[in-house]
Amino acid sequence: MCATGSGVTSAADFKGKSLGVTDLGSGTDELTQFLAAQKGIKHSDYSTLAVGAGSTAIAAIQRKSAQCVMTTQPTVGALESRNLATSVIDLATTQGATAALGGAWPAAGVLARADWVNSHQDAVQRVVDALVATLHWINTHSAADIANALPPQFVSNSTITKQQYIAGLTSDKGQFLPDGIMPAGGPKTIMAMEKLIGTDTSKVTVGKTFTNSFAEAANKLEGDTITTTPAGADG
Repeated sequence: MCATGSGVTSAADFKGKSLGVTDLGSGTDELTQFLAAQKGIKHSDYSTLAVGAGSTAIAAIQRKSAQCVMTTQPTVGALESRNLATSVIDLATTQGATAALGGAWPAAGVLARADWVNSHQDAVQRVVDALVATLHWINTHSAADIANALPPQFVSNSTITKQQYIAGLTSDKGQFLPDGIMPAGGPKTIMAMEKLIGTDTSKVTVGKTFTNSFAEAANKLEGDTITTTPAGADG
């Protein structure tokens, strides 16, 4: 999301700008570096500011301490409704993520050390069962149903109204994969990003970084396996 009048229309315009991310070293920070590097913009060519999300990200745009912020709904909707910023790079849809990143970019998942997973498989399975059941529920309910099930202050506050929350979730709900299965090609996109931004990946074997076995077992509990086209990152 880039401020109205910032002059930023793509990552090629990041040079000399202050860019807001949720936190330094976070996924949004790495995504910003990746987008810049793809356009030949070095990290030293721009500054990065930790702005969080919600009111603090909005304030960064209002005060012009950041020309752009990497953020998610409902902050996106709040910035748009106030005419403070527009979406310059769309990472919330499959089409947008593929155009900007070269493929699906898994933004969230269950992360744990392999040795712990191997020695606590029952606990891991129960966690994944709960998450997959939640994803199935999200897939079979409308954005309004989801908003009605959440605490009122989460969907209606100083940042956004309930109707704005529902509108934003309606457009972005495709980010939540119904089956919890790792998107095909997703890990390779992550690996490409890490290499481009300078992370040492020499000891990483992509196929050993994830497993779908727990999600596949969880889907059997739900009575089906859903296949879907993944969206991009959370913002």
